[in-house]
Amino acid sequence: RAGAGMYAPHGMLGQYGMLGQYGVLGQYGMLGQYGMLGQYGMLGQYGVLGQYGMLGQYGMHAQYAAYATYAQSTYAMYSHRGLHDGPRRAGMYVRRPGRRAMYRTHRSAGAAALTPTGIAANNPLAQRGPSDLILSGQSSSFAQDHDWNPERAGSMSSLGLPQQNDVPRLLPGIWPPGRPLRVVNINAALISAGIENWLASFSRYANPQRLKFARCLVLSNWVDTQQVRRMGMPITVGGTRAAIQSAIKDADVLIISDPGGNAHRLAQWIAEVKPKITIFVMHGDGEYTSRRLSAFRQVADHFVAVSRHVQQSFAAIVESTLIRNGVDPERLVQTRSRKESRERLGFGNRDFVIGFVGRFSPEKNPLSVIRAVSQLPRHCKALMVGFGPLRQHIIEAGLRYLPSRFTLVDGLGLSNLGDLYRSMDTLVMPSMMEGYGLVAMEAAMCGVPVVLTPCGIGNDLFIDRVNGLLVQSNPESIASAVQQLCCDRHWARSVGRNGKKTAVQHGFASKMTADYESLIAGLWGQSTAA
Repeated sequence: RAGAGMYAPHGMLGQYGMLGQYGVLGQYGMLGQYGMLGQYGMLGQYGVLGQYGMLGQYGMHAQYAAYATYAQSTYAMYSHRGLHDGPRRAGMYVRRPGRRAMYRTHRSAGAAALTPTGIAANNPLAQRGPSDLILSGQSSSFAQDHDWNPERAGSMSSLGLPQQNDVPRLLPGIWPPGRPLRVVNINAALISAGIENWLASFSRYANPQRLKFARCLVLSNWVDTQQVRRMGMPITVGGTRAAIQSAIKDADVLIISDPGGNAHRLAQWIAEVKPKITIFVMHGDGEYTSRRLSAFRQVADHFVAVSRHVQQSFAAIVESTLIRNGVDPERLVQTRSRKESRERLGFGNRDFVIGFVGRFSPEKNPLSVIRAVSQLPRHCKALMVGFGPLRQHIIEAGLRYLPSRFTLVDGLGLSNLGDLYRSMDTLVMPSMMEGYGLVAMEAAMCGVPVVLTPCGIGNDLFIDRVNGLLVQSNPESIASAVQQLCCDRHWARSVGRNGKKTAVQHGFASKMTADYESLIAGLWGQSTAA
């Protein structure tokens, strides 16, 4: 009580004592939360040897370091796996050869050891195993090569993220059908939106020796001619019975991404000339998808969910395989500096730019972004990129709530979003419902911190305040999250970096396409055996 006893503030058990809040074992002490061995200490989560420390998962010698040994060593110079092994594009000295490996020692690659072209396949050195060091040649573009074998992402498992999709992997060079399979896709429209970009990426990265996209059948006349040029396959417009059955009669694989409003009638027509494999891809999580799904329960051979969220939403109706959508990095090319891009859009260096990219429709909830930004300081401004029925409402709301503080860019026909994403300080995806949410993954791949609702990949791959900010769909919740990013730019950059790591591990279209190829090969084997 006199202030000097054992339990007094400065006593052994007091607030500043050996066991107190600031003592050796207290919250800020040597072993406490911020101490040498605590969460932020030398050996803690953020310490020198911790998860984010010099030797930790994201440290100098870890996953993204020069000398990495992780299966997903994306930017490693010395890695265990090769240049054409999925999204790991920068590996120079690797332990498994890609198709263009200069010095191959892996017998399954069909090339001799230390022979640039693999002519002397009977060379005794070719008997050396897959652990021998190989020098791999470089490639200038993802689209040039199709025979890599992407590994599943597992390095973020310590953050609680899923480690893999549901589909088993194909062995390199193995294609059970023995010939390219003809693929036909059916979709309700052809505009610059999520499903169409998914299909264009699928076609672009598919191995032509495995899959040949023979046709995309569009059921309505809602067609963007610029998107047609990006699809990489013939387009047929028409929803008549004759047009549909003519398009699919010679197909080996029919992929249905959106059967439109007459789903039951379409299912009946398909059943009359059904190809060997019919796959229904569930791109949404709401009533729209549910109604169409019920029409194809007896017609489709297999169902694919584009996110774990979608898979769980319809688990009571159908069993499905999880194959997440993927980003085509060529949509994210940067053609000018961030400063120049922002100036062209009317933003200054001190402005904090809150972006929205997507369809201007009620389920995408774009008006909440306008109202959220109106609650923030004047240097916070909105960049709205998109098209759709709410366009005029967005213009009116912007003039009312954000005079001189918002820019609208027509998203119809846009093929490259790289400069737009890099002009943003954060991207908001405030969707009321979402199957996947490609724009969130694209922004994350550009290093932009993402604020999103917990649906689609927001429910799958993002952890609040770690690699993104999860919010409710109302303007108040969005404004609060954006305010946190705006007030702590250092933390915002950290969130952006973590988001980019997630996108690199889970988000490439090349990995998505390889998963589809594996699935189709398995279904083909089952149908042949039957």
